[in-house]
Amino acid sequence: MVKLLQILWIIMFFISCIKEKPFDIPEGKTELTLFAENYPENSLKVSVSLAQTIGHYPYYQLNEPIKVSLFEDNILLQEKNAKIYGHKYIDTAYYGIANFDNEMLIEGNRYKIKVSNFGYDDIEAETIKPVPVKIKSLTWKLLKGKVPEWYYISIYNNYPPPPDVEPEDTLMIEFTIKFDDPPGKNFYQIGIHSLQRVSNFKREFKIQYASFEWPDPLYSCACYFIHEYVGGKKTEGGSKIAERCGIANEIVFNDKDFNGEEKTVRLVIPTHTGSFSDASIIIKLYSLSEDHYRYIVSKWLYNRSKDDPFAEPVDFHSNVSNGIGIFSIASCDYDTIIVKK
Repeated sequence: MVKLLQILWIIMFFISCIKEKPFDIPEGKTELTLFAENYPENSLKVSVSLAQTIGHYPYYQLNEPIKVSLFEDNILLQEKNAKIYGHKYIDTAYYGIANFDNEMLIEGNRYKIKVSNFGYDDIEAETIKPVPVKIKSLTWKLLKGKVPEWYYISIYNNYPPPPDVEPEDTLMIEFTIKFDDPPGKNFYQIGIHSLQRVSNFKREFKIQYASFEWPDPLYSCACYFIHEYVGGKKTEGGSKIAERCGIANEIVFNDKDFNGEEKTVRLVIPTHTGSFSDASIIIKLYSLSEDHYRYIVSKWLYNRSKDDPFAEPVDFHSNVSNGIGIFSIASCDYDTIIVKK
């Protein structure tokens, strides 16, 4: 049985909803880690840090510069030095981040990231940006009933429904999404966003949902950040801020049971979670790579087993050669619907 190893992984933990990422690391070895789980709403953010087994001393640090190279079909697109972050009072480099514009990433093309840092082996990871599967139709209706239990124990952490709402008679919006699954292996994630006006901006906010079809689904914790200038543009002395636009557990699934067929997905949202009158609701169908899907599965299994002393050890799926981590690029098709009063 493979020994479960805990990792010192200090990266942008808000991208994922867990902070520990166990991988199988050779005893006494320190390795570079790479984390780049990209969705269309964000830039391609490559986080680089170190991983080693607990109890292995001394702890090492990254060295300047951290060179991050992005290739498309083995042709160099861009090369950057990652910005290094460390401890406020200790001269220690804990992790580095390099950002790339995701608008230059083309669906169907293969991409590679290479990371070089003095004192460590170079690491590489490859992925293909999937061609998105198109949403065929999108409809909605109101219904009353009991909200699936998973809704309240997911992102809300056992948060109960409002006291004035009868659990058996909750008013919900049900969205019906249909799409044609292409032949071959396909992997999906679904997100629901609401389009809201805040000050002079229109912003998308992620919404938590549930499904009667999947009472205990595989899911991934999803959030994204927008960047804007407050107090004027950058040239006018404005300050750049990043704001998280919602957080939700989004259902992830494969096409094992409906390969090459039309698929219908129904999702529900309780109306008491917000004002949906005349609201623009955006349904997003993400297409994932197989490596991305397997990484999400391993993360989900770990989260389910980490408090169970009898659970089998879980190693996270990695597609990084000479190191550990994940590099993935999701693509997306979406449709917008107006929910009337």
